[in-house]
Amino acid sequence: MSTKINMLVPIRYPVGGIRTYLKYTYGKLDRDRYRFILIGPQGDWLQFIRNDLSNHSVEIICTDSKYDNPSLLWSIMSALRKGGLDLIHSQGYTAGVLSNLANAAFGLPHVITLHRTFGSDHTTSSFWDNYALIKKSMLTLILKKADVIQSVSRDAQANLLEYFPNLANTPDKLKIIRNGIDIHEFDEDAGPGNAAFTKEPGMFSIGYFGRYMPEKGFDCLIDMVDILVNRYGIRNFRVPCVGGPGEFFLVYKRDIRTRGLDDYFQFLDFFPNIAPVMKLMDILVIPSLGEACGLISMEGLVCGVPTVAFSCIGLREVLEGTPARMVPVGDSWGLAEQVSGIMNDYPAAKQTFADFIPEARQIFDSANTARQLESLIEALIGRSKTIKNQHSSELFPSSSR
Repeated sequence: MSTKINMLVPIRYPVGGIRTYLKYTYGKLDRDRYRFILIGPQGDWLQFIRNDLSNHSVEIICTDSKYDNPSLLWSIMSALRKGGLDLIHSQGYTAGVLSNLANAAFGLPHVITLHRTFGSDHTTSSFWDNYALIKKSMLTLILKKADVIQSVSRDAQANLLEYFPNLANTPDKLKIIRNGIDIHEFDEDAGPGNAAFTKEPGMFSIGYFGRYMPEKGFDCLIDMVDILVNRYGIRNFRVPCVGGPGEFFLVYKRDIRTRGLDDYFQFLDFFPNIAPVMKLMDILVIPSLGEACGLISMEGLVCGVPTVAFSCIGLREVLEGTPARMVPVGDSWGLAEQVSGIMNDYPAAKQTFADFIPEARQIFDSANTARQLESLIEALIGRSKTIKNQHSSELFPSSSR
């Protein structure tokens, strides 16, 4: 029986796309072949990931403090000193940078998977404002220490090279493995689950799934609802919102109240499994300003939910060639127009998306992602063993009689 591959998985922010990536991609890796040692901050994510990967061998190491870089760096170094690891798979660029620093003395194969784009969130401008060239140069040098920098879409890699152009000098380190979803969670016979959500009779459910923050375009969603209600005179809808409260949540709630739109928004609790909720949506709206790879759009299309979205990077790549309706980024009027059009001819629109389900299941299956990741891991570990054997032979050459 083959020995398990022990993967150290440092995570700086184990929420959103990263948590979903672990669920969908790691969940498809051979449970008899892989063991995951996850390092990250304390929090509810621990139980979520344990549940997501309940069929796999998982060890979770909590850092001493929440969202603290030195604490994460120390925890990574401690795990590396303990030994018994075959590969590091960092989730996100911060975890990747810290892992490269810690790994300098150990030389384990290291893959960094990037789950974000630069330029579409409120932190990017402040990140680059002061000493931008120095920061870029230092981060580029550190990132290059990884064996592979993996992007989850073509758009995401192009965005990475836009902000770190010198990485293009090492094309052998750059790889694209597009994200996917566990399509079987969305099977018709998977059961309704515990959605904890009931549709109102005669009302369209226009779903929003994501965090409440500017880069997810939640303010544009509020504008869209305002336009539907006060400009188009449409009242027979509600917007169930599934996402975790953040620093902008109360700001958005005040804006909704000021505009008199409270009756049109339903804020739901976080769902570890969104499939039952997604299946209840009549329309899915994704107003993101930028995505590395839009998993929510995949989930909606696999469920046959008519989808309207901004044509932002990452999302446009996923939705290309699908029935989804895209409008320019920031165009709330365009969102409202497309949503209104779907509502006015809903049976035909719904049928179009229902007909696309078989193709969506084939394209977005995370089993494809897992196979590519597994091939990459096996190749890196094999190469590492070959190099170690060569070094051992050079240090201790066999003597001849």
